[in-house]
Amino acid sequence: MPPTSSSSSSSSSSSSSSSSSSSSSSSSSSSSSSVFYLDHYHYQHIIFHTIPIVIIIFNFLIFIILLVLILINTKFIVTIIITIITITITITIITIIIIIVIIIIINIDSNIICTFLVQNSFRFFSWLLPYRNR
Repeated sequence: MPPTSSSSSSSSSSSSSSSSSSSSSSSSSSSSSSVFYLDHYHYQHIIFHTIPIVIIIFNFLIFIILLVLILINTKFIVTIIITIITITITITIITIIIIIVIIIIINIDSNIICTFLVQNSFRFFSWLLPYRNR
């Protein structure tokens, strides 16, 4: 009888160690897969933070280039102003189309988009207003 008891205790300890090793391997695999996973919040962060920054940088670079052109050659100021307006409108339309396509692909809730656009438009227009002491 005692040998049977010892064999059952050894088998239970081996099964316990095997279950602990399998649980540790499953936890490590889940943590490694989560590194490459982008959830809904990260997509929104990418869309709503990086794309406007890229738009601002492109518009700023175009403005600097055209300002240098104006300083070099003052004969074509009207043409350069029309070019500035055209390029800015084109970049804005292209980025709006890109944002809409990304939103359709990712299927973001429309309420989130509306609140984002309203908040950022107020923030943008508040920069344009002069500072007032209260």
